[in-house]
Amino acid sequence: MTSSPKAVILDVGHGNCAVVADRDSTVVIDAALGGVLLDFLKAQSLSEIDYVLVSHADSDHIGGLIALLSSKEIFVKSIYLNPDPMRTSKIWDDLKCVLKDARRRRNTEIKNGLSTTIPGPLATGELVTEVVAPSPEFALTGVGGTTPSEQNVSAHSLNAVVRLLHGDKAVALFCGDLDEVGLTEIQNEGVTITADVLVFPHHGGLPGKAPDVFTTTLCQMVKPRVVVFSIGRGKHGTPRPEIVAALRRIVPEAHIACTQLSERCAPDLPATTPSHLVNEVALGREKNSCCAGTLIIFPPPMSPTLRDHRAFVSIAAPTALCQSPVVPPRDTDDLQSRSNAK
Repeated sequence: MTSSPKAVILDVGHGNCAVVADRDSTVVIDAALGGVLLDFLKAQSLSEIDYVLVSHADSDHIGGLIALLSSKEIFVKSIYLNPDPMRTSKIWDDLKCVLKDARRRRNTEIKNGLSTTIPGPLATGELVTEVVAPSPEFALTGVGGTTPSEQNVSAHSLNAVVRLLHGDKAVALFCGDLDEVGLTEIQNEGVTITADVLVFPHHGGLPGKAPDVFTTTLCQMVKPRVVVFSIGRGKHGTPRPEIVAALRRIVPEAHIACTQLSERCAPDLPATTPSHLVNEVALGREKNSCCAGTLIIFPPPMSPTLRDHRAFVSIAAPTALCQSPVVPPRDTDDLQSRSNAK
């Protein structure tokens, strides 16, 4: 454990992974493919993980768990995740085998449930990690079910949304791949999800049929000061221009930070190593493709600083989406009416 709390959003390329290392225990939220998480834990001399919270079973959120659970140097006490009977990927099957081995050989607890009541708030010292979605009743719907309004429920609808707190201050909201059905359920539940840092769902990809409405609703609920897109350069074209444009209209004062440089923002990579990056492991560091890179979101102030990141973007990203002119939606009245209908 650490003598002082630390929370980071790791640059894992296209995927999600965050670590909350505090005085009493350590929490990992998702683990993308690759060895970034393992390298970070070793660099921090963290040999024991108390809780792993898995938002859902997509490979870019679970791939790193196989290496983590297979490591002889790191012990994982418990893993919380929701069942996904529709999942047929090889990596999901491989993870289930590794989970079984960890349970038998090292007594890792596998918790088949993750909701607003399971496991409950995790006080790790100064910081508290809480699951704000799904509700237990919605989780019981299961992947492949339907809502009372006859909307189809996917793994993204049941994606676990996690909030990090320090006292009465909401530090960050980790949204995984939350979709519009899941967001509607959060609205209906009346859960508070305000946070200074919003890790935007789907890495800035499309969350459903109405991205403007989704972005408007989410940002009105979260009121973020910083919006983070955890992306890999050249992977899936994220963040989508329409998502960034919507963000800039809805929360114009929010700072937008991508972990890596989008090809839309920077056709060419910087020739020299950026000086603004924090001294932590980051996947984009080797190829010089970091934008904000790995972010330390606690303790404050956030690092890299917003000022230093803004200065880097102004030089290295000549077509940065976060700096482009704000274009209003084509039909503001229709957008507002659809948003109110939600």
